[in-house]
Amino acid sequence: MQIPLHPADIPADWLTATLRTAGTLAAARVSAIEIELLRGDKGTTGQLARLRLSYEGDAAAAPSSLIAKFSATDPQARALIHGMGFYEREVRFYEQLAHRSPLHTPRCYFSALDMESGVALLLLEDLAFARNGNTLMGCSVAEAELAVRAIASLHAA
Repeated sequence: MQIPLHPADIPADWLTATLRTAGTLAAARVSAIEIELLRGDKGTTGQLARLRLSYEGDAAAAPSSLIAKFSATDPQARALIHGMGFYEREVRFYEQLAHRSPLHTPRCYFSALDMESGVALLLLEDLAFARNGNTLMGCSVAEAELAVRAIASLHAA
């Protein structure tokens, strides 16, 4: 199967196989996917969607939701962003570096990048409990200090 370009392009059987490959789903299967598109300040280089999953069978260790990060749907925007290496850096981070990060990094269940077209997809742990920053509203001094300390520990590693 080609890399899905839109949230609606992810079939339940493909997601079942993907979660089995990731080692998080044994005998159960994904029976339904509810898609919530995430907008606003989330996803400036592509599409973000929360996938709420329903299962048939025992899926106790499987995620109830995932965050799907897609590359831009517009071919020109995707080519520009891909040309700057954004998609490749993010995919490679999750494939090669995330497990060594001193920061809590979302678990990556799937990563793929087509180097020719720039089509990319990451299926990540849903960190809905965390508060997302807002580049327009800014942050407090305490939040800025926390961010700088976290960035420093990441770069030191």
